[in-house]
Amino acid sequence: MSPHYMMATKAEHRLGDLSEDEPTLCFVDGEEGDYYTGSWVEGFGFFNVKFPKATTRELTEEEIKLQNS
Repeated sequence: MSPHYMMATKAEHRLGDLSEDEPTLCFVDGEEGDYYTGSWVEGFGFFNVKFPKATTRELTEEEIKLQNS
């Protein structure tokens, strides 16, 4: 898997739940079973965050345009 941005709501870390109420930009750089691994783009800088694949999605065309502007 090549590193890229995605949108997620649920997030788990060894220190606890890092979930967000609304879909939020995350950086994904790996996979482990039913999870993508990476970090939230904004926040406290936790690494190795697990984002369940069931609640994580690719960016829409509109989100990609916003990200690139």
